[in-house]
Amino acid sequence: MEYDCRLVGGLPMISLEHIRQQIEGSSEDARYTAWMELYTSEDVGANAELQRIITSSDPILKILFLRFLSHVDEEKSVRYILKILEDENPVVCESARKSFDKNQYPSKLKMLFPFVHSSHVGCRYFAIERLTQGGMLEVIDVLLQMMEKADEVLLLKILTGLRFLADKRMLPTLHRYLHDNREEVRFKTVLIYGAVFESGYFPCRKNLLEALKDPSRKIRRAVLWTFCRSPSKKDLELLFRISMEDPDPLVRQESLHEMGLFPTTQVIGHLLQILVYAKERILVLKAEGILLSMPQSLLLHGLKKVLKHEDQTLKNKAMLIFAEFEKNSKDYFDFIVGGFEKATDDKQRLPYIEALGALEDPRAVSILEKYLHASYLIAYATMNALVKIGSAGRKGISVVKYLEDEKLNPLLKQMVLKYLTKRGNPEMFTDNLVRHLISCLKSDNTNIRYLSAQSLVLSGRENILDPLFEMVLRETDPTSVKFLEESILKLLSKTPSLFITLIRQYDKNRRAVVLLFELMKRGNLSGGQVLSLLPSIFGAPLFLLRSSYKAVCVDFLFFIIFHRRLTLESVLEKLEGVPEKEYLLPLLVQKYKEHPSFAVLLSATTIEKWLQTESRLQKEAMIDLMGQSRGRSPIPFLVTLMCSEKFAAYHERAAGALHQILEAS
Repeated sequence: MEYDCRLVGGLPMISLEHIRQQIEGSSEDARYTAWMELYTSEDVGANAELQRIITSSDPILKILFLRFLSHVDEEKSVRYILKILEDENPVVCESARKSFDKNQYPSKLKMLFPFVHSSHVGCRYFAIERLTQGGMLEVIDVLLQMMEKADEVLLLKILTGLRFLADKRMLPTLHRYLHDNREEVRFKTVLIYGAVFESGYFPCRKNLLEALKDPSRKIRRAVLWTFCRSPSKKDLELLFRISMEDPDPLVRQESLHEMGLFPTTQVIGHLLQILVYAKERILVLKAEGILLSMPQSLLLHGLKKVLKHEDQTLKNKAMLIFAEFEKNSKDYFDFIVGGFEKATDDKQRLPYIEALGALEDPRAVSILEKYLHASYLIAYATMNALVKIGSAGRKGISVVKYLEDEKLNPLLKQMVLKYLTKRGNPEMFTDNLVRHLISCLKSDNTNIRYLSAQSLVLSGRENILDPLFEMVLRETDPTSVKFLEESILKLLSKTPSLFITLIRQYDKNRRAVVLLFELMKRGNLSGGQVLSLLPSIFGAPLFLLRSSYKAVCVDFLFFIIFHRRLTLESVLEKLEGVPEKEYLLPLLVQKYKEHPSFAVLLSATTIEKWLQTESRLQKEAMIDLMGQSRGRSPIPFLVTLMCSEKFAAYHERAAGALHQILEAS
């Protein structure tokens, strides 16, 4: 049955059936228009249709209605939203909450007030949350009354909301919850007290101090958060005690934040004490961070006071930090040197040595060098200080002198070599230093050999190639071998002619020759560079005197052809001038036979040149190579060989090669 609906002013309204079709359609504009028709109509039928939608079991229709209501900022739309807010379907309820939040009607919170007592749990929680976050102080009394009979979940919801209101009137009621046996209830209550304290009501501070004794670390930290937001110098004694005595390191860490806001001498001394004596690294790092973030003038003033402290450990730490800020101070340098000279044992000398290193003053070099042969600890600290001074760039340290000192501990020499590798400045590597580093390549200490090789590579000199290659031939440490091979390869790639120098120098050492060819394979040499080296590689005396190297050299040849660095044609052209070419070509052919899938491309000119020889081995190798060809150019030559009585000895070999070509094509 259709209603005879009319709009305000007597104009007929579109039929409800048509409106339903538009609402259920796909057009957003059509749906919005249909909803507006229903929503604005004063007709009984339209109101009945809206009520039917609200009470229907169809969630989609309700969600569509809520999307429309979220854009209509007036009391009527909010009223409809609140009706749907108590729906049994949780998806619809969530959509109603979002619609309520989007709606911009200014008095919507007042309309939500009655729903604090809603029987619908989700609706009640939502009302409490939005009213408290919206700052409605009128809800405080209602919520405080509800707390008396609330279960734990509702109680936590109320406490969470009351934090946003931060009204001192609720503190008497809340006081008992500070001692509740449930940790989360106490925590939420402390947060409320903190919010009231931050709002300016300071009498509640005594309750917060009471909460600092709570067994929960989370609650103690929450109290400290509050104090940090309203820092007071009178809290320092309390913070000092907490930072040292609280059983939880995170709570002790939290106490440092407010402490750092007051950069007094007392605070700086206390932070230094934590820096020195705290066992937890997190506390040490936090104390250090707070100290270094203080204004420099105040920090230095505080450190000067600590330098007069009776606790020598604190004094030493202050001395080191002070040195980081006073690198150019002549007075402080004299103060450190004076203390160093008065020290009577290693324990007293150690902090002064560290401070001299931190100052990075080159004047300290001559003073420190006297202690390079002292006890192990002092010698190590001394070299560490010298390296810091050298790394500062003001004056280089005597690297050669330290390396030549036979009595110097090997560990200290390693520190010097590490210093060289880190600085990496070619100007540092004098002829004398390079000579000594080369001698260090033969050291019994693996680390010294490795670091010396690293330093030599940084020098950028060409004369280091031979000693590095000698070292790689005798080295056993895998890390050193890998580094040496990579370094030698870079030098060979930069200057390919050095390869010929080495291969002639080590032509009697098969392992050295094999290694050199392997390095050449791994290098980034261009085809042109390799071609330029071939005459020297395959010339006398290597092949004439060391015929066992032929296979190694041919393997290298095939490798560079296989990886497209060179063409077979260019290699054959270079081999024409090699004395032992008739022994090289068969070996190269054998490589191709081992890789039948790799195509051979030969021109008629090349074939003709290689067949015009008296060498039987050379002719047979060329016929076999033609059989591997993927082109047609060898066919005329093979047919000629098969038909000529002059080449009767090659008929069978030529026939086999021709069969190979025809079968492959």
